[in-house]
Amino acid sequence: MSAITLHALLRPRPRARLLLQAVLFAVAVVLACGLMPAGTAVAAPVTVAQCNGISNVGGQGIDCSVTVVNTYDVATGLGSSTVTVQACTGAANAANTCTGPTTTSYADVTTTVEQCNGSANGGGGTGTCAVSVTNNITGGATLAAATVNQCVGSGGAGTATSCSPLQSTSGATVTQCNGSVDGGGGALTCTVPSASTQTASLPVRVAQCNGSGRGGGAFLTCRTSITTNLIAAPVQPTPSASASASPAASASPTASASPSASTSPTAAASASSSPSAAPSPSTSPSAAAPSAAPVAPVGPGTGVLPDTLTPDAGTPIAETPLKPTRPSTGTDLPTTGTDVEMLTLLGMLTTAGGVVLMLVARRPRGRHVLR
Repeated sequence: MSAITLHALLRPRPRARLLLQAVLFAVAVVLACGLMPAGTAVAAPVTVAQCNGISNVGGQGIDCSVTVVNTYDVATGLGSSTVTVQACTGAANAANTCTGPTTTSYADVTTTVEQCNGSANGGGGTGTCAVSVTNNITGGATLAAATVNQCVGSGGAGTATSCSPLQSTSGATVTQCNGSVDGGGGALTCTVPSASTQTASLPVRVAQCNGSGRGGGAFLTCRTSITTNLIAAPVQPTPSASASASPAASASPTASASPSASTSPTAAASASSSPSAAPSPSTSPSAAAPSAAPVAPVGPGTGVLPDTLTPDAGTPIAETPLKPTRPSTGTDLPTTGTDVEMLTLLGMLTTAGGVVLMLVARRPRGRHVLR
């Protein structure tokens, strides 16, 4: 077999080498990226919109409502909401056909409500729309009265207008009943209760009944209320070293009034070798006066122990206080059994090795000449 043929057999094929490099690179990507801690997806704030631009034919009516309950934690920035909607349409001043009420839960707070805008614009049209928002906020937040932009450019000749309050505010929390019921006649009643509140921690915007009921003789009634409830954040317990510094004992040792134990070294050692409870530092041991009658010692070698062993009242036993233990702070996490950092480093090293192999494979090689 010639040298050229032997070299061709021993030299790795370019296609196989490239395939091996691709496999190594894929494994490296999985190790480097797939094993890293994954982030938590956060849903976007919710916008609720209904009953906009509908029932604009004469003699039609709408009756729509939105109820929002937000739950928000200032410290974590996480929140959720529950929204209940109902929409009724049909002839004015008659029983309407309703859809709902329908309740939906969202993984984030609802911050915008748009309802009954550009609707019920036919002659003699009617509209009744309501929005209720309740914000339950945990943590530090500052309350302020909800700002209102209401009944600006509304009401025509002979229109009974009742707006509470009648305000023009740019960027208001509630924008309601502007440019509405200006076709003459009819009535416009729009309300934002004075008790409505807002907070910069959870800004909410409501736009309702704007550009609606513009036909002659239209009747439009709209109401928006925003209630904000502040909930104190839970107090985290503070570790205290003094909580376990003073060991408690169940009782203090008391000598028997009529000791019958032997004063031999064997008995004394048995009595002091296994104390049953540590005495309280605040409780002083009390010993009763021994009986005046002498106690006959047990002779050595008899193998008989007294029925009751009593500590020597004249020699107090030193007690070693228990060392206080540091209470757990609750921050210890269970182990997962996988060293993510090590696997990530391994993946990065594998990636670097794959890149080096690819560069070596793409390097031009000289031709081998048989001599």
